[in-house]
Amino acid sequence: MEKICKTCHNRPTVIGGEYKTGHRWNQKEADSTEQLDWYTLLLHLKYGIEPDKVQWVLTSMPTEWNFGNPIVTGEIINFETKRTMSDIIRVGKKIKDSWEKLGVLVAEEYKSLGL
Repeated sequence: MEKICKTCHNRPTVIGGEYKTGHRWNQKEADSTEQLDWYTLLLHLKYGIEPDKVQWVLTSMPTEWNFGNPIVTGEIINFETKRTMSDIIRVGKKIKDSWEKLGVLVAEEYKSLGL
């Protein structure tokens, strides 16, 4: 996550940026990437910032491949996107569920090792 502005126009607003390379991104992907949901959840938990106060700019830098090595083409495409409280509740539940499943796996592994 890059470039956070805590206040803009004397209002508590955050502008976050995320740079993406690899394939050519589009608006639908920018609107649905779960990575920004996670970042928004973290901003909410750490700073108490409401999701509707966060404006994201996802910057896509498409790459070409040369013998398996990525080469940024120089083209820059920006997509503005926002997240909601529902988004961060969903990703928070996903984190909690994953943590619980991991605990079960660890307990099973300990048991199989006789610990």
